[in-house]
Amino acid sequence: ERMRELIGNSPAAAATDRRIKSAYKTPVFINNNIHGNEWEGTDAALKLIEELAQAKDAKTAGLLATNRIYLNVTANPDGRIAGTRANANGFDLNRDFITGSQPEARAMRQIAVDKQPAVMLDLHGYVNGTLIEPTTPPHGENYEYDLFLKNSYA
Repeated sequence: ERMRELIGNSPAAAATDRRIKSAYKTPVFINNNIHGNEWEGTDAALKLIEELAQAKDAKTAGLLATNRIYLNVTANPDGRIAGTRANANGFDLNRDFITGSQPEARAMRQIAVDKQPAVMLDLHGYVNGTLIEPTTPPHGENYEYDLFLKNSYA
């Protein structure tokens, strides 16, 4: 409780506190199946959960001791069941983060706000080529992908 208070009220002091540093776990958020017909992300998440839960090796123990791993097993349950890219309302949730018109997009956004992940992976299905940054069309009208490329990698 004291550590949380110090982080909230005095981040500069918290940054130099050895107890906080030794207890800190890096938040990692893995989002899966935002497109309902891209099942591979959910399959990978379930396999990862099983492997982490059953692992007995030192490497996995170290990973879990230093990281908080948050998994959204399926970001689009309606689309997953229907086998469609969009949710039941016909929205491509991957294009709804700015407006947040759909409850699933708002939930994913809230996880990111609440957990402040240092790393976020968004697992999709198989596509023609591997996509690393979100710079492939179609682009949202409010998304300046050329600025993203120029400024994000550094």
